[in-house]
Amino acid sequence: MIEYLLQDRSKLYSPLIFFMAGIVYTFISAILAIVLFPSSASTAHVLLTTVAAAPIIFRAVTVGAHILDRFPEEVVTVQSWFWFVYFAYLLGAILGFQLSYFVTPEPLRSVILQDQMRELHLIEGVRAEITGMAASPAPFWKILTNNLRVYLLSILLSFVYGTGGVLLLNWNSSVIAALFTREFLSKDPLHALMSVLGILPHGILEFLGYFMGGITGIFIGVAIVQEGWNKRLLRDVVLFFFLGVAFIVIGAAIESGLL
Repeated sequence: MIEYLLQDRSKLYSPLIFFMAGIVYTFISAILAIVLFPSSASTAHVLLTTVAAAPIIFRAVTVGAHILDRFPEEVVTVQSWFWFVYFAYLLGAILGFQLSYFVTPEPLRSVILQDQMRELHLIEGVRAEITGMAASPAPFWKILTNNLRVYLLSILLSFVYGTGGVLLLNWNSSVIAALFTREFLSKDPLHALMSVLGILPHGILEFLGYFMGGITGIFIGVAIVQEGWNKRLLRDVVLFFFLGVAFIVIGAAIESGLL
């Protein structure tokens, strides 16, 4: 584990370490998933990555709680640090999934991508269903209901398991990487780039919404681990929750054609 390879443990809490953890854990998990679970390597890849990342994320939650116990006024500082390290980990995970998919030869690539490709087909099926339709509330509510369910689940997982929200974010990271892989391996770079850019407006908002859900759940965990209640932290948790909902709603409106 990365945290035990560092002589200076203070460096463990650097965003760069979390970024590298996302890459290393994801890449190593790809090898283990193929070797240990060849028939379900796609899902096992995401699960093994989450298991590997859980200790470093949980340690960050514990450290944040201890800092707030000693310095309650440092809420903004602790929150900013969490934002940086959490986002750094996710960027590393996306890059790690991407590298895993690119370097894995066929037919193993098809095995490790099968569940992500199935998810992409489902997403494209919904998009095809609303393509050509006049903008109406029907597809908007269908998309919004599904995305809000995932959003609330990410918060619940983070609350119950401490780092459970990372599972959903790892899954979304793997789907994003699968999309990039499919487009860039099947098309010329320009057409692949245009295809990827086509999903960015709503895709980024949805991803930010899920990210906010994970952050909200983690800060709930920090509040619980603390010895006392930090009112500023609790107030910000409510703010982050509704900000995440706003991202999800706007993303669904763009995807359904209402915006």
